[in-house]
Parts: sequence; structure tokens; C-alpha cells
Amino acid sequence: MPPTNRRVGRTERPKPATKLAITSTPLAAAKCSAILAISEELARLTGANAESLMSAILIDGVTFVDSEFCSNHAAVPDVNPAGILNGITATPDGPTLATTVQAVLAALFTQRPHTRKPVVIMSPATAGKLAGAMVLTELGTAGVAVVTTIGAGASVIAIDASAICYNDDGGAIDVSREAAVQMDSAPDNPATAATVFTSLWPLNLVGFRLDRFVSWQVSEANAVAYAVAP
Repeated sequence: MPPTNRRVGRTERPKPATKLAITSTPLAAAKCSAILAISEELARLTGANAESLMSAILIDGVTFVDSEFCSNHAAVPDVNPAGILNGITATPDGPTLATTVQAVLAALFTQRPHTRKPVVIMSPATAGKLAGAMVLTELGTAGVAVVTTIGAGASVIAIDASAICYNDDGGAIDVSREAAVQMDSAPDNPATAATVFTSLWPLNLVGFRLDRFVSWQVSEANAVAYAVAP
């Protein structure tokens, strides 16, 4: 007899509904800014790429954002969020740089076995020392991402990126030839009678200003471990 399309032993049952527990984490707005002034001649020689070039220089130059992110600084209202190492005890470093990385990762997975997005943060110099030992390749094979920034300094930091709230609008550039700027990396705040401002237009200068909104917060304290590289 030809086969028939019959279901054997199948019954419809209610499908389970997953109960979600969702919380919100507010990130207070924080803004970092930088100003760069160049001559009108340099802007013209650079041509149409002037704004893109100055934007790249400004964005790359705002390294204090990475330094603050990787620091143990406490939060200061209306100034800066807390660094991700704030309140965390350092993991003892190992006899070598490679064993220190292993110790930091072991500390992270011990305190947070359910880590979903492991990331190791280190300086380019630290990563360069590990490159010859194939440690970076081994980390990639194990599913651990490596991020380099000079803001990490001598620290080797392991995080669960899924537990780090981060907001960054990427920054916006404004250009002006008419502004007056205090040519100082630590400008007076507030300005005083002795503050000296430079008017850009009479001196044939072009000013580029970066405004970047960026903030972060560690949502769970066990999401970060670190050690100081030997």
C-alpha cells in the first residue's frame, strides 16, 4: 500500500513563555571638547580634505577619553564618569606578561563564569611584546577579543563587554574663522581680566572645534578584572 501522510504520537502543547527581567541604566551626558587652529594657507594647501584631516587629528588626539575609561578615577558629577577600574582590586601579576594575561582572564571567568563577550584591553606596546609569543593568536582562537589603546597604560584589563554600558556619538566638528580663542591647553575657567584671547580672523587662522558626547558605566562589578603588566 502507498504511504500516507499521518502523524503518529503528536499532540499540541502550550509553548512556554520566557519571563524577562529588564532594568534600565541611565547614562549621564558627558562632553569632551578640543580646539585646533591652523593657518589659512595650510587649510588651502590641504584642499577639500582639510576638515577631514583636522577631524581625524582631533578625534585621535582626544586620548584622555580612553585614559579615563581605563582608569580607577572616581566619578565627578558634571565632569567625568567613573573609570572601569574604580573600586576594583588588582589581580597579582605573573612572572611574565603572558602569565599576567592568563591570570587576569582567569580572574574574570572565576568571578563571572557566564561572561559572554570577553575582551582584553592593553596598550599597543604591551600587545607588541605578546605578539612574538603568539599569545594574541591564542586569545583570538579562544574567542577573546583584543583591543589596544595607549589609554590602558601599563594595565592589562579583562572585561565582559556585555556588561559595560557605553554611549558615544562619534563627535562633531565646527569650523570658524571669526572666533576668539585662548591658546592654552589648560584655559582659564572662568576667564579673568588677565586671560588673553587670540582672534582668528586678523591672524589668518582657521579654528576646528570637536564636541563629543561620550559616557560609560559598568553595570555589574564582577565584569572587570585587571593587573599591572610586569
